Amino acid sequence: MNLDHLVSAALDEDVGPGDLTTMATVGPDLSGVAQIIAKQRLTLCGHDVAARVFVEVGRRLGDVVLYVPLASDGDRVADRSVVARVDGSLRAILIGERVALNWLMKLSGIATHTASFVAAAGNSQFRIVDTRKTTPLHRALEKHAVRCG
Repeated sequence: MNLDHLVSAALDEDVGPGDLTTMATVGPDLSGVAQIIAKQRLTLCGHDVAARVFVEVGRRLGDVVLYVPLASDGDRVADRSVVARVDGSLRAILIGERVALNWLMKLSGIATHTASFVAAAGNSQFRIVDTRKTTPLHRALEKHAVRCG
């Protein structure tokens, strides 16, 4: 499954027929800026999928949302670092934030865990490799996260 289809399916499952609360409480003309902040020291991964989530939500709503990475996949970031900024329709930001954050957390978790093994191996003769034991349909993303780590 390609990334666009995966993002679309994730949004379909998360939002279903629509985010009724956001649509009822947030005006269609409101725009804003959100920051994505690391809650701990970590190895970052997942910008591509997070950006696509906001693009897809914006497309569905007829709005534009801009996802701006402030660190790169594979970067080690400090606790409380701002790792991305999201600009655009507040409706789109609120509707997409849970799916985008879930992907960022999952992939950064894999990258961070991998980085801990790489650090433990140090300059020894050991080499860290991954296996094909991945979540169905998420293999490419999870393997990217391992490479980031």
